[in-house]
Amino acid sequence: MLAYLKAVSSAYATGNSEVASATMTPEEGVRVDAYIQFNAQQERAIEQRLLAFTVGDVSEDATGAVVTATEEWAYRYFVPKTGDYSSDELSASYDTTYTLTLIDRGWIVSAVEASPHGDVE
Repeated sequence: MLAYLKAVSSAYATGNSEVASATMTPEEGVRVDAYIQFNAQQERAIEQRLLAFTVGDVSEDATGAVVTATEEWAYRYFVPKTGDYSSDELSASYDTTYTLTLIDRGWIVSAVEASPHGDVE
């Protein structure tokens, strides 16, 4: 999951979901790309840093797993054309549930559900 989070953070910053494709299913890639496109329509991208990641419950079988976690992030928006920041640094925390799929090269993320603690900009 940490490889997925690092790759998705890079995808959000570069506007290219392909950089994260090895860490997720094509269906999850559609969700990631939709967020990238949403930000592009707003003429912004997001730079984010994972500050804390705490695993909760894990259930696993031969082909899949479900993992709950708590995450804390720092992030800010920037204008891709100029690189100028368009927001102050913000913070957010979430309760997350990751659904993982086991494929020949290892575990990949097939779905993420995130519930924020409070408001997220």
